[in-house]
Amino acid sequence: MKKLFLVVFMAFSACSLAPSPELNPNSYILRSDGNIVLSKPPSRPKSIKIAPVQALPYLKTNEIVYVKENELNAYSKHVWKSSPLNSLTVLLSSKFEKNQLFSLVLNANSQIQADLILETRFDAFEQVFQSNDKSEVNLELSANLINNSNKKLLGFKHFSYKIPVKKLEPSEAVVSFKEALNRLGDDMVVWMNELLY
Repeated sequence: MKKLFLVVFMAFSACSLAPSPELNPNSYILRSDGNIVLSKPPSRPKSIKIAPVQALPYLKTNEIVYVKENELNAYSKHVWKSSPLNSLTVLLSSKFEKNQLFSLVLNANSQIQADLILETRFDAFEQVFQSNDKSEVNLELSANLINNSNKKLLGFKHFSYKIPVKKLEPSEAVVSFKEALNRLGDDMVVWMNELLY
């Protein structure tokens, strides 16, 4: 009888001591909406290389961050599938290619020499709460376009967006994040087209 009790006790103890499975967080993708903003592609397009994006440390992680009462926090059960830093590079490449802005779009690791280099600094990409029931997504990015042959600066521009979040839910913030990033991509296409062609 004692042996039976001991076996039953150990079985229940093992169940209670076993780690409970953690739920996978909701993960979201930041991608290009495929929007075409140029009425016609340039007649003699150049090639471009996208240099490694400079950014604050939190933009290199998969965290979806927000600012409330001047404190930077992150959602615990909601993350990006890929960091905003990686998503930005992929989105810009897609926007440039869809709009046929350049003859060739190269990543930073390519050994091919490009006509132009795009340098960017990702300054902000967070949800900012003005009150408990009101927030917006804030995106800021600075860009340098450089002639690769003579290293001359062809243009500089600072992009800034504030997109309202309609509901106080992380999934609604994601919608605003996507809108901000796609607006940035479209505006960069227009800016570089006017600058170069």
